[in-house]
Amino acid sequence: MPLTPALKHLKYARAHYFDREFAEADRLASAALELDPALVSAWALRGRVRRDAGNPDAAWNDFTSALALDSACWTSRGSRACLAFDSGVTADALADFARALSDRALADRQAGPDDYIHLRIWLCRARLGDERAASRELRLRLRASSCASTWTRAIAETLRREKRPQALVAAATNDAERCEAGFWAGERFLLDHDRPAAKRALALAAGSPLWRFTEKRSAEAELKRLGA
Repeated sequence: MPLTPALKHLKYARAHYFDREFAEADRLASAALELDPALVSAWALRGRVRRDAGNPDAAWNDFTSALALDSACWTSRGSRACLAFDSGVTADALADFARALSDRALADRQAGPDDYIHLRIWLCRARLGDERAASRELRLRLRASSCASTWTRAIAETLRREKRPQALVAAATNDAERCEAGFWAGERFLLDHDRPAAKRALALAAGSPLWRFTEKRSAEAELKRLGA
């Protein structure tokens, strides 16, 4: 079946997005939406484009538009949750992460591990003063998981103070792990009120070449709040 004009625009918008040609990706996604305002994937893509182009408010509006059309679009809800967290609106982030987790389970029972959503939920709860209960639940969740990776278990152990944050950073062996280690170690340091160590760890994540990683964006937001 041939693509509709709107889907053609969306296809090319996606290609430009992955090439980091954000202005052209935005133009093409907007053109798709002019042709089909009910195209959820176009709202979601334009939200990612605008987020990564440095326009979080417009991105928030696009993710919200996607959710207005499909409230179970867990990827858009997760993206909006990250924006809320990066803006310091932790309670809203927690609500969206929790809903994204449940919608993801309903939408795709064959999906891979959801450990990173659980880690984000832990972080929001810890920031809201519920670290002890959140840590117990995270331990039980990973204990019951048959597909949690060794790496995400190491992150969780660091958050629960079973391993030192420095050890997590030292254990990273590639760009992806270094980005994640920097962010999560930095968050543990922040919760322990060690701002100098937090800045150093977060700078590792913020300097990552992996521009699509949420940990990189969140680290950048944290450093901005810390005045670094």
